[in-house]
Amino acid sequence: MDAATSYDEANCCETMENYLLAIECYNDCLQVTKELDDHENIAFVLRIMGEIHMNKLHNYPDATKLFLDSLELLRTQNSCESSDEEDSSIILGLIYQIGQAYALANDYENALDFFEEHIKLVESRDPVDEELVADSLMEMGVILADMDENSDYELATEKLKECLDIRRKILGPNSEKVADALNTLATVHEKSEQYDDAVKCLTEALRTFKMVNEIAKASATYHILAKMKATTAEKSGSDSDRKAAIECYVSAIQTRRQDPTLDDLDLASMLHEYATLLCLDNNYTDAMPLLEEALRLQKSKVGLRDGTVANILLRTAECHVHSNKFDSSLVCLEQVKFIQDSLGSSDIDIVLLNHLLGITYLERGDNENAIKTSLEALKMMRMESNQDSLECADIYTNLGKAYGILQEHDKAIESFVEALRIQKVELGNDSMEYAETVFHLASIHISTEKRTQAINCLTESIRVFEMFSDEKDALIDALEMKADCHFFLNDYSSAASAFQQCINAIENNISLNSKNERLASLIHRLGKSYASFGDYDNAFAAYRDAIKQYNEALGSDNLPSANVMYDVGLLTLDDSENEKATQCFKEVIRVYTLCGEDKNTKVADAHVQLGTIQADNSEYEESMESVKTAMRLYKTQLGNDTVETGKALLLCGRLNDAAGDYDKMVSNFSEALRIFKISSGDSDMNVSVALSNLGVAYSRKKLYAEAIEKCKEALRIRKLYTKNDRDVADSLFNIGNLYNEWGNHEEAVKLGSIYLESGDVDTAIESFSDALYVCEEIDEDVEDLLIIIYKGLGDCYFQEADLELALESYVSCFKIQKLEIGDDCIEIADTCDSIGLIYQQSGKLGEAMQFYTKALEIHEKHSDNSRCLASRIKISTALIVEQQYEDAIEHLDTCVKLYCTEGQSNESEEIAMIYHQQGIVLNKLGKQEDAVISLSTAIDMRTKLQGKENVKVAEAMYDLGEVLEQQDVDEALAVYDDAISILQALSETNHGKIADVYSRMAGILSNQGKYESSLDTLKRSLQLYSQHYGSDSINVAKTLVHLGSVYKEIENLDRASSCFSEGIKIFRSNPSGRDTRDDVLMSRAMCELGKIYGRMKMQDKAIELCTESLRILKQHPSKENDGSIASTHLAMAEVLNEWGKPEQAARFYEESMRYYEENFGSDSIEVATCHYGIALTQKKMGNAQAAIRSFGKALRIHRTEGDKTLHVANDLFQIGQIYDTYGETNKSFQCFQECLKIRQASLNEDDLDLLAARRSLELQQRMLTREYSSSCNYQHLLTREKQTHNRPSYT
Repeated sequence: MDAATSYDEANCCETMENYLLAIECYNDCLQVTKELDDHENIAFVLRIMGEIHMNKLHNYPDATKLFLDSLELLRTQNSCESSDEEDSSIILGLIYQIGQAYALANDYENALDFFEEHIKLVESRDPVDEELVADSLMEMGVILADMDENSDYELATEKLKECLDIRRKILGPNSEKVADALNTLATVHEKSEQYDDAVKCLTEALRTFKMVNEIAKASATYHILAKMKATTAEKSGSDSDRKAAIECYVSAIQTRRQDPTLDDLDLASMLHEYATLLCLDNNYTDAMPLLEEALRLQKSKVGLRDGTVANILLRTAECHVHSNKFDSSLVCLEQVKFIQDSLGSSDIDIVLLNHLLGITYLERGDNENAIKTSLEALKMMRMESNQDSLECADIYTNLGKAYGILQEHDKAIESFVEALRIQKVELGNDSMEYAETVFHLASIHISTEKRTQAINCLTESIRVFEMFSDEKDALIDALEMKADCHFFLNDYSSAASAFQQCINAIENNISLNSKNERLASLIHRLGKSYASFGDYDNAFAAYRDAIKQYNEALGSDNLPSANVMYDVGLLTLDDSENEKATQCFKEVIRVYTLCGEDKNTKVADAHVQLGTIQADNSEYEESMESVKTAMRLYKTQLGNDTVETGKALLLCGRLNDAAGDYDKMVSNFSEALRIFKISSGDSDMNVSVALSNLGVAYSRKKLYAEAIEKCKEALRIRKLYTKNDRDVADSLFNIGNLYNEWGNHEEAVKLGSIYLESGDVDTAIESFSDALYVCEEIDEDVEDLLIIIYKGLGDCYFQEADLELALESYVSCFKIQKLEIGDDCIEIADTCDSIGLIYQQSGKLGEAMQFYTKALEIHEKHSDNSRCLASRIKISTALIVEQQYEDAIEHLDTCVKLYCTEGQSNESEEIAMIYHQQGIVLNKLGKQEDAVISLSTAIDMRTKLQGKENVKVAEAMYDLGEVLEQQDVDEALAVYDDAISILQALSETNHGKIADVYSRMAGILSNQGKYESSLDTLKRSLQLYSQHYGSDSINVAKTLVHLGSVYKEIENLDRASSCFSEGIKIFRSNPSGRDTRDDVLMSRAMCELGKIYGRMKMQDKAIELCTESLRILKQHPSKENDGSIASTHLAMAEVLNEWGKPEQAARFYEESMRYYEENFGSDSIEVATCHYGIALTQKKMGNAQAAIRSFGKALRIHRTEGDKTLHVANDLFQIGQIYDTYGETNKSFQCFQECLKIRQASLNEDDLDLLAARRSLELQQRMLTREYSSSCNYQHLLTREKQTHNRPSYT
């Protein structure tokens, strides 16, 4: 085959776009041409082949090689000949193409070399073809901007601007090639983040493209503009940039649709990017059709297995997720997984894929896969160091939901807490995302029976939901859940309030009739809440409204209405209206029967209630018939051995009692007992009820031993649930009656002690009083019982804080003991201790010491050393409580001498306690070295007696650490560490005590400036306090306040405000648990939070909190609190001053100064701060003279600390500014000069205060220079004028 034929075939293949076959044909042509040794045509064919490889097959290395071979042949052929113009042009073109091929192959160095060579060759020709120079400059600019880490945007911009200048000069400003250069230059500007310059270039290019009707390029320019605006919007969060991006995408797509011949892939890309931007704006409805079109275009061109197709599907799945179309989202996501598995592409957003899969699986109920994919998404985000993003918070929230459904509550809580941590940092405490996560956390607390914590969470979520008017459904759900929690916790008043709020929210937003049923349910529960705390009028009104709502929604004679009617029956029964109650229960039976539900257990419940009413009305036969009907239904629907059947049997037993059939009574109660044990366990309350009734049944049969045994067992079970319950009292009463009936009066008297032990003090007093009356009426010798009775009454009255009656009872006991068992019997010592304690609490220390001493004398007579020490400890404790430390230490020293004499054991817990107390008292007296010795002795003694791992040792170490804090903080920390190690090693770890130690350590670390260590320690303390006392305890509140203070020190104001807010909230929720110190700490936390709000420009909240702080502090007046009051006034003054209210601020500064002067003197630094603040307000009000006087007073006090403090510098700066306004430049210059020297010595060179002082000083220097110059010019003029007047005349 000849060369011409091969060439024609290659041309034909190229026309048919069969480029590989074209290359083969060109190779055949090349072989023939080589045989002819035709270098020119060989070079020509090589160049064509290179162009195919570069432009069609994108095989850039082979293209480069072919171009280089062609160039070498042409240069070889022309090296010995003078090349003509045509050959020179061909070589120029090849050099340019080689540069392009190298650039496309990312071999930038060689590419730049060939473009440089191209420019030199063009410039060597005459005339110079500047358009070719411009082409190479443009290519070089692109390369310089794309060179990975070695990009040189400045040089790239220079090359492109040179290209642009040449093209404008040659082609004019409206040329398409000029527009191309502008587009390229804009790309470089964008990469170098010079967005304004990029936009200018693109706008000019766009104008040209539209002018010359270049649709493709105009569309592409709009596309570039859109992407650029979208990028800047993402970085800045600017709505205007985002809107501009959307407008550009719309224009790009509209322009692109004008020419249907253009590549569909470009349109697919635009549609995909535009849809993505809409998704970021949560506009999934408009995004969906764009994505569908983009997917169709992309798949039609490249098929399914494509990374872009995967990303379009991913975004489509996101739209489906937000439209709750989870079946559709799963289909899209499974296709994405298929593509990802096929390609292994890194261009697919795998994090988003797993996140969306997690949401989809969760909503479809596949919780295991939801957890698996969510954890995979988290893992990848951690690898990308993106674990604190809002997307990460969303994943944690979904994990929490899935774990919650699977009842893995600990993991659920951990996930929600982590989500909240991120949301608080990124969004604050007032975002919907934060509120929704708190709501989900509440649901977990409910699942774990922690409803108090749930209520706290729900209260917080409701607070935020109320801020968003379009989130009423979420608000209603939270209110309903909160109401249910209150109801479960028997807080019926709060439940009613929450139900009412929920009802109001629905009534204000009701749009569908289907909501009426929910509204009716809420009104029904509102009625039950009212009924539960005795508000029968409102309960009846709510029940009537609920029935009305149910009938409107469901029609008459519906089951929910019947359920309300059942509750109406119970309510009327409580109101002693048996006839109305009977009508209600019969109506319930009628409606259920009418609805075909006559076998429902609700019908059985109604029969039980009817039976109870009939029994109360002595209609025993009718009652028995009703109960039997109920039992038959229970057994049919629920089985034979259910709680409901057991309760019906209890009613049967009651009817047997009324009929006098005690054998059947015992039988029915025994059967009920058996059923309750089977269904609920041996310690259920129903078991207790059955046992109590069975005891009554045995008493009817005079079987008192069996009766008492059953009643005692009932009492044991009831005490497991509560100590103060009325049922416990009833059980005790039954036992007492049985003993009395049995004739065992002594045991009956002891019931008072049982009542007291159970915590039912009122019933114990009643029991002891009844026993006292019985003992006084009988002639038997009952003094031994009277001692028990009077002692018991004394204990009861003491618990009730009725010290007068308690003292009277103990004295009666004391008198009988003296007569019956002697003046120095050991029992009298206990009574003396009780009397001494009452006198001590009554403030009668002399009488208290008299009885304590009497107790001590008795113990000494009986040689009971341990009780002697106990009495002495009581005496010293009384003295310490009264803050009589000198007397206490004298007593303790005597105690030590007495029990440390030769021949007596000087190592016991009692003696260790004395040394311990001695150390505490010595510390109070300021004798720290002696305190250390005493406390160390106590520690050593306890270590020998009980080993080092003992709680008493740890307690002494805690007090030793407090002493050492005043001497050697490092040693104190070491002691605290030892105390923690001991407490942690104990089998029953006391988390509260460990937390106490951590709190002390945190205080030391904070004072040392080791804030991170202090934070870690306080967080441990917080966790332990939460475990030990509960998350809403006073100790938790204190620790949160301390945490807030440390966060404030390190300028983490978000965390600080969060801690202060939470601490204040807990303090407020525990009014009964707070003492004066807690109130003061709460007020200080309010002040600190107010300061933070002030810095955050939330001045109204700041003033509100500080005002509340002042109110609390003034409720507890003391010298110590005066400083806090002054500080709070100062904080309010600073907030008001920043708020632009200088007149109000001045009043608070003056009030603060008054407190500071009274407590610290008129020359204290605090007073100087007030003077400074007053001066600032006067300066703002334009009262410069008063301001300079106040600044001067502040300066005088501040100089007492030294002349080089920053306070002095600040005063001088302000005074200098005022002098400047007066035009007293010299004085102003001197102030700024001294200020600058001080700040230079103390601050960094880039500190804003230092820079301000330098600028002010330089300004004064220029002003002084101008004044001096003006003065010199004036003197010069005067001199010239004098010379003119004195010059001789030359007329």
